Amino acid sequence: MRRVAVLAIVSMLAGVGLGVRPALASTGYGFWNWYLLPSAASLPGLFGTFWRTDLNIVNPYQYKSITVTVKLLKELVDNTSAPERTFEVAPGAELVVADIVKTQFNAEGKGALVVWTEDGSYFTANARTYTGTPGTFGQGINGQSSVSTGRGRAFIAGVRNGGGFRTNIGAVNASATSATLIAEVFDTAGVPRGTKSFSLLPWSAQQVSLDSFAGQFGQGFVRWTCSSTSTSIDWVAYASVVDNASGDAVYLEERPDDVYTAYEPAFDLSGRWEGTLDLNGIGSEAVTITVYQDGALVYGYVYNSATGCREMYLEGYETGGTVTFTGRPYLYDMRSDRLSGTAIVVSETTLTGTFTGTGFYAAGGTFALTQTASWAVSAGGASEAGAAVVAAPRARMGSNRP
Repeated sequence: MRRVAVLAIVSMLAGVGLGVRPALASTGYGFWNWYLLPSAASLPGLFGTFWRTDLNIVNPYQYKSITVTVKLLKELVDNTSAPERTFEVAPGAELVVADIVKTQFNAEGKGALVVWTEDGSYFTANARTYTGTPGTFGQGINGQSSVSTGRGRAFIAGVRNGGGFRTNIGAVNASATSATLIAEVFDTAGVPRGTKSFSLLPWSAQQVSLDSFAGQFGQGFVRWTCSSTSTSIDWVAYASVVDNASGDAVYLEERPDDVYTAYEPAFDLSGRWEGTLDLNGIGSEAVTITVYQDGALVYGYVYNSATGCREMYLEGYETGGTVTFTGRPYLYDMRSDRLSGTAIVVSETTLTGTFTGTGFYAAGGTFALTQTASWAVSAGGASEAGAAVVAAPRARMGSNRP
């Protein structure tokens, strides 16, 4: 998973004014300047329902108006060049756009909404999708400021299909690259009930009923996996549980598996590691890496041993004595570069590995490390064996990653 703060820099993706996105599944916290609302509709449903979506945008600034852009991501089509709508929200005010799919995009159907500001102004947004006249039943959908990434997986608990309830599940590809997601449905005993592949075009969405592939089974959960290997893919999954009698609906948000529970760890590599990092064609550097392991999850910070400068953040997982990781630098002139690689646990105190990447790291390289101190990671922090207490480097909140 990854999280990229959207500050003053707004990029144009494939000719579309969709800003650089924070990425880590769930609604997160605080204000952002880019939101994805995974489900929006204006169409008839089962049992006499008719679903429509109202969009709500709040401008938190008391001293300026903001201009917000909205794009509808229709189902099963590439929405890279889809039309956009802009709205001005007065200082300290809320804008409500009723039945936005129909009134603003003249569409009947379902999809997702992307909402952002070109100048980086912050705001908050949510939506309500509902049915009924004059009394209504519906579900609230918070704008997600973050998304899952390629090769990741996520879970949705509490789906119901049978006994008077039905469930629709959906996914959104919030990137310029096609993506394939696999949804596996299980009942409460963990028995598989059905599997569905979602082939998502760039900036597209898809929603299906559990009846279409999993049948009636009562209650259970959904496990989502992105089978696409590109880390440039951003995606979101969700479910909507509907009471057949009343039409009342509940929106269920995904939860990312950001601690890699799919993998069983063989070691605890928490500690201080020192050694040499060799960049092919450039040279070598003495480095110190503070490593923290929580189950299979491994993350760490790379420092220049000579200067003490923190140069990079690394994250990945360890299983069977192999660490698979990705990294990004803190250094300003390399902030857009990325690397990935593997490390082999030669012994409990020796690591060797290779890496490749983009920009400065494009030529790849190797490293060899020796553990010089160890500590145990706990909720209260990390304590170095035989030494002083080390401050906790990462709170156990998925959205609090550097």
